[in-house]
Amino acid sequence: MLCAYCHSELSEGAESCAHCGAEVRMSATSGSPVGAAADLGKSLNPGLYKLHTFFSYLYLLIAVAVLLVAIAASRGQVFVGVFIGLLAGLIFLGLAALHRYAAKGARFGKDYGRATSFAIACLWLLGFPIGTILAIYVFTKIFKSWEGSGEPETAAAAGSVG
Repeated sequence: MLCAYCHSELSEGAESCAHCGAEVRMSATSGSPVGAAADLGKSLNPGLYKLHTFFSYLYLLIAVAVLLVAIAASRGQVFVGVFIGLLAGLIFLGLAALHRYAAKGARFGKDYGRATSFAIACLWLLGFPIGTILAIYVFTKIFKSWEGSGEPETAAAAGSVG
């Protein structure tokens, strides 16, 4: 299982995380640590995790392609081509990093993953029709089925469910 705060692996029956020292709180309903995934490979929001991971790699590939095209188009002035390619590629590297950040947040069910996904979806709305379809998909995922909001479960909330 994973620590809800630093995502380090927890030993069985641990009362606190060995890495960050955070107290491990147990859920009143399931008996498992609050906010912890069942194992290292489990994603709490797998659809968004896969979508953002795909786009992070896509933008990384585009950044490399932009750099190579700029070098090829520089006609012997490699320094100028590299400089222009890196400048243009920085935009795509930033987008790749943003999607990677959203993917990590979606995987662990963190609120920053939801907020980043929302911001990306708002930008995608401008890319009609494919971007709009992707945005609608993201909106349905973050508003209806977001798992692991990172909020600790309280005894009062657990007692009122039922």
